[in-house]
Amino acid sequence: MDQTSQQNNDADSRKYLFVPYAEKDLAKAAGACWDNTAKAWYVGPEADIRTLQRWLPENVSRQQEPAISPEIEFADLLRSHGCVVDDNHPLMDGSKHRIKVIGDKPGEKSGFYVAHLDGHPAGYFKNNRSGLETRWKAKGYSLTDEQKAALVTNAAIKQQGRKGELHEQQLNVAEAIKELLAIAPLANSEHPYLLDKNARPGDLRIVPENADALPTDSMIKIGKDWKEAKALREENPGSIVLTAGDLLLPAEDINGQIWTVQTIQPGGAKFFVTGSKKESNFYVVDSEYRGLAALDNVKAIVIAEGYATADTLSQALSYPVVAAFDSGNLPKVAQVLQNKYLQKPIVIAGDDDLTQESINGKNPGKEKAMEAAQLVNGAVVLPIFAPGEQMSQQLSDFNDLANNSVLGIEAVKRQVGSVIEKVCQQVKHGSSLKLQVSIEPKQQEIKQKRALVR
Repeated sequence: MDQTSQQNNDADSRKYLFVPYAEKDLAKAAGACWDNTAKAWYVGPEADIRTLQRWLPENVSRQQEPAISPEIEFADLLRSHGCVVDDNHPLMDGSKHRIKVIGDKPGEKSGFYVAHLDGHPAGYFKNNRSGLETRWKAKGYSLTDEQKAALVTNAAIKQQGRKGELHEQQLNVAEAIKELLAIAPLANSEHPYLLDKNARPGDLRIVPENADALPTDSMIKIGKDWKEAKALREENPGSIVLTAGDLLLPAEDINGQIWTVQTIQPGGAKFFVTGSKKESNFYVVDSEYRGLAALDNVKAIVIAEGYATADTLSQALSYPVVAAFDSGNLPKVAQVLQNKYLQKPIVIAGDDDLTQESINGKNPGKEKAMEAAQLVNGAVVLPIFAPGEQMSQQLSDFNDLANNSVLGIEAVKRQVGSVIEKVCQQVKHGSSLKLQVSIEPKQQEIKQKRALVR
């Protein structure tokens, strides 16, 4: 188990304490530790539980709870705005949370909120179905230190329980996915998405025509088309519903365990299985289908967003390439791979979303690629197109460069290959890598671009 996983497990097993501010030094001396994320004290690894008995939740008087807690007040607000509030909500931890609202279909969570208990408890809520949004502040009840400690600790305990439930759900989904992949047929190069992207099927699989070969108690149901799949979702809100013929792209962790699959429809729409774990997981595109082991002998680790882009890079470089699925997952994937392959430089082959940037000022592909590279002291390379191509044709990634640019796949090989060579030389000569969007590929394309516009 890696260090991050161990830390997460430790956090999930913590026993929290009600410690008023005035008594924090006493609790600390008795072995209590501070959880900076939950903003609460817990029984430390070296503590004698007997010395901390007075602060255990079951030993704290119920009289310390306020007449109406901020949690109850905010929950009432959520209900008044159409939210379906259950035992898991609200979570007053300052993080963003999704919540079901009246009118949501199975699996949908159109409500969004964030709330905290620090200082004067406050929060924000938006119903994305109705467009209604509101800001909230607690009514200002005067709380004692003991009451404040009780509220914060209860929030930490609730969050801990929710994490445990989520992990159990993710394990169940992972087991169902394992059973599905065992009976799913291999994809072939005639799949419409692969044809459109000029991508290889590799060892990808497709959703079978039906679920007959799955265990009778499987949570997976399969529709023969999108209409049947839609009906199955409405009839079976607790099930995983897939559509026959969609591609299945498995997502594995750093230990090789598959946690989920990304489904890709013939038209290119991509989805992850509801209730599954995507964060930090990835897929290794490799012509020999070795999975994570394919990275053992590479001189540098190349990470891209989607499967088609990673496959294009792998074809151009004759080299295994990691697919992180989307820009938001790039930083997490880069970190877990760096922790495993400490001596290998990392190159992030990012998307350059210039069309989005021109519309809303955001370039998530470039921004997340830069963030990922900074976290692992790696290098970034973005695709460079011929003059006028990128904006007029909405091109953004290396798959676009290979298939929709006059520069073609040879440009992919030059642009990314030169960066790999540079970072490997830096490692070889003992110099530290510097975060950068590589300049060399750009210089290499200048002559081609000038020739194209003459």
